[in-house]
Amino acid sequence: MRIAGQYCTMAFYNKYSEYFEWHQPIYEGLSMNEIISSTVALQRGRVFKAVCKGRKVHNTITLPSCHYNLAFELESVKDGVIKELIVSPIIRLQRDGFKAWEGLKIERIEFPDIDGGIFRRDVLHPHRPHAAYLKSICMTRRIVADNVIQMLKRHLFLKELNFHKVEFNPSKRLNFEETLKHIQKKTDLLWKFMVSHPGTTITVKWPLQQCLFYKDTDKLNTVQRLLSSEFILEATEYHVSCKLMKTQAMKTLEVNFIV
Repeated sequence: MRIAGQYCTMAFYNKYSEYFEWHQPIYEGLSMNEIISSTVALQRGRVFKAVCKGRKVHNTITLPSCHYNLAFELESVKDGVIKELIVSPIIRLQRDGFKAWEGLKIERIEFPDIDGGIFRRDVLHPHRPHAAYLKSICMTRRIVADNVIQMLKRHLFLKELNFHKVEFNPSKRLNFEETLKHIQKKTDLLWKFMVSHPGTTITVKWPLQQCLFYKDTDKLNTVQRLLSSEFILEATEYHVSCKLMKTQAMKTLEVNFIV
């Protein structure tokens, strides 16, 4: 049984299977298992806890989708190191949804865009992994620009930050000119804190988004007046396309929208 635990690639198919005393040799073997992936082990709390007893480095852990928070089983890692943590969607994220990774030694965190949801918070506040270990965060999931600004201001220990789907999210109550001023203000703030951040690689991208105002006339002149000359403008009969790219060393800001 102990040998089975030491060399298995999967242990217990049913996540909620009952524990029996005769299982104990399997768990003892799992503590010496170098084959089973940490992601597979995480599917069953007891299995992951046993694996973590003998595994000090986890190359990659992909978390399962959940409703309210990170998988609490992460706490079993304790003093181990996670090279890369991939966070699957959290459907109804709670304020303490990231509590499980508080103080953990995670080197890189990735948020893939799987369900199309949007973050409206700083994902590293109020709970964050060990700052001495966390070097990189990559987010292809949508996130509001204000929260990216918060993260740039707060987490100066990060060496690499990549946000690929930032949204400026202007209020629908804003008129045409107010929307342009809002976008320009957020663009300036993003670039200001990107440049001042000590990280070496920072990418912030706002992919093409439409903020359409059909009834406004003389759009091009208004856009030219309210946006900085750094924006490249292309006008049609009804709309104006606005594109900006700013680069300094390995820091890049891209903004792309239509009004």
